[in-house]
Amino acid sequence: MRFYVLIFLSLLMMQAAWAQKSCRVDLPVGVVGMDGSLLNGLTASDVTVHLRKQTLAIENVGYDTGPRRILFVLDTSRRLPPEARKAETMMVSYVLSKARPADSFALMTARGASRQVHFEEGRDALMKAVQELAADPKEQTKTPNILDTMMNGVHWFGEPRPGDAIILMADHLEESNSESQYQGRGITGVGPMQGVVSDRGPSFEASSRYKFSAVADTLAVHGIRVFGLQLGALNFASGVYEPSEENLLGITLGSGGYLILDAADAFGSYVWNDARAGKLQNRMYQLYGAIAQFYVLRVNAPTPLHREFWTLELAKDLRKNTRALYPHLFDPCAPAEAH
Repeated sequence: MRFYVLIFLSLLMMQAAWAQKSCRVDLPVGVVGMDGSLLNGLTASDVTVHLRKQTLAIENVGYDTGPRRILFVLDTSRRLPPEARKAETMMVSYVLSKARPADSFALMTARGASRQVHFEEGRDALMKAVQELAADPKEQTKTPNILDTMMNGVHWFGEPRPGDAIILMADHLEESNSESQYQGRGITGVGPMQGVVSDRGPSFEASSRYKFSAVADTLAVHGIRVFGLQLGALNFASGVYEPSEENLLGITLGSGGYLILDAADAFGSYVWNDARAGKLQNRMYQLYGAIAQFYVLRVNAPTPLHREFWTLELAKDLRKNTRALYPHLFDPCAPAEAH
């Protein structure tokens, strides 16, 4: 009898230890179809969350449609074709025209002409800056590279709020981080492409002070998701999408967003026409929708000592036609939240 009592007491102590080393965490999760449409009706049985090889209990599934703060970061480098820079400004204008009244927006530029509009300045000030950029100003002063600009932009948000996001439109992320970010510039030697520079290559731009890992870590701390429009070529060394890849795809996937690829052609030309504009507007509207509304999974998680990578798996019947967007770095529970 004493033996069974000891076992019972041991189990109670283990449960108490677990309770003291666990906390509730709200995880933002977007579920989108392969066509970019949002999935409705997600339940706890449709998803499994893993951390440290453990399956975390999902207490409930909510839906967040609250006001958003969205920072646009535009690549204004002369390296981008003029029509690609035009596309950036038109997509900002389009998103603003479709945005909800409660959402607020800000603007920063990188690598070229400098424009900054803070959240508190309002949409009129932002539209004025966008119109100035649409006129393709030729300015000698260049703004910092992408990673430094993003890090500066994080401070604009101040205290984190659910749904904070960055929309980054750029040729590429940064050339100094990973070979997989760009395809080396080369001259083809056969066929109609003979003698033509066909690939996007280094522009010898100054590297950011901040490294990819530091920016990714900061985004995780502040709960900011990054969504992107890439206008330059993207090359995968492994052929597999990896959230840890140090490129524009990696910074979006790793933070819980996703990337639209609408690259210039092999000649380095970006042709803007009605068909391309209509298609890109539709994709940008879907991207904005993924920012405006997402699921919130409340999970009971072990209190980590540092940020850790976690994984989310959709039910088998959902995997074929949908994908889950979620921040891959699991932020530690705040002391006040642990229980």
